[in-house]
Amino acid sequence: MIRLFSGSARFRVSMLVLFSAVFMLYGCPLPAAEYYVSDSAGDDQNSGTIEKPFKTLSTAAGKLQPGDTVFMREGTYRESVKIKVVATAENPVLITNYDNEKVAMKGSDTFTAADFSQVDMPGYDSENEYNKGKTKLKLLKKESFPVNPSMVFLNGKPLTQIGDDVVSVALDGNWTRNSTGSEIRHMRSNSFYYDKNDNSLYLRIAGNGKESDLIEIPTRQCVLDTSGSEYITIRGLEFMHSSALGNQYGGNLVAIRSHCLLEDCTVCWSAGGGVSLGGNNAGVINCELSFNGNVGVGANKAVDFLVKNCRVHHNNYRDYNPNWHTGGMKFIPDTNGTIEDCKVYENYGYGIWFDFNQSGRPIVVKNNAIMNNIGGIYLEVITNAVIENNFIAR
Repeated sequence: MIRLFSGSARFRVSMLVLFSAVFMLYGCPLPAAEYYVSDSAGDDQNSGTIEKPFKTLSTAAGKLQPGDTVFMREGTYRESVKIKVVATAENPVLITNYDNEKVAMKGSDTFTAADFSQVDMPGYDSENEYNKGKTKLKLLKKESFPVNPSMVFLNGKPLTQIGDDVVSVALDGNWTRNSTGSEIRHMRSNSFYYDKNDNSLYLRIAGNGKESDLIEIPTRQCVLDTSGSEYITIRGLEFMHSSALGNQYGGNLVAIRSHCLLEDCTVCWSAGGGVSLGGNNAGVINCELSFNGNVGVGANKAVDFLVKNCRVHHNNYRDYNPNWHTGGMKFIPDTNGTIEDCKVYENYGYGIWFDFNQSGRPIVVKNNAIMNNIGGIYLEVITNAVIENNFIAR
């Protein structure tokens, strides 16, 4: 017979406490935490409870452990968030809106006309060469603006970009997008221009803006990124506004990586791509992906992704070259997965485009309605593809 405890009563009590602590740590998992975030009522110095919520998702994300949940209260959150937790299938992490409240995450900052100085600049009447250089443009100017924003929104509507945010030729030799004008004197009503020489941003809007006008200017390239994480579900949120470098494959509004899921979300008005998929088993389910500057959904070397029951429409609104990297969905080398039960329509580009995948892993495109795009399904140098039961019309 072996006696587990011996000696004084004090020693026996100490050993019992030690064994109890070890059991709690290793034998019984700690309960999952719930965090709350409120843009209007929160403070990042709070504890994150429903009574004392954090102000930003970034703060809550920094505390996440497997099994935890973040509830976001109604509001607009202007931040760029990187999720860095490796959860498991048994203990996933959930980030969701609270009680169906409307939550918008934006990569833009807000301004009013008072944040700009008023200037007069020479312009010209494009219909009358005689007036060239004689017309005076009344503009709003903001000096030392930190990024070329690619997009500017006035009371929720995009202004026309004059010139471009990048060079017009991509690394593969293709031109990237059609530009409207090229100089400040080409500015028209409700337009913006970024002078790369002195980093000044110019706006031309009616009356040089009213005090009540809301000017939103994207300053962040990615609003939410799950790179390096696993088993994260993002649910019930709206994502809007990003700046992007248009001749690169980056600049996506949302990045979903291995075993992560975007569900019941809206992704719109990105300067570049809407959602980027990567890693293994990333998914986008029951989402609306629309009015993104380049492409609705994209992927690079993603394995076994799933896009299911999504509405993908009016993407490439910034007029990129439809034969370069645009449309509803564009998947570049060594990417495979399943697209099913989606509505893909009114995109300025191909509805679904797989570009060079000879890995042998299966590509499945089935039960989709693909309508009124420049092209339907485009398979470019592809092996092992199953295309079945799709409705395609132009």
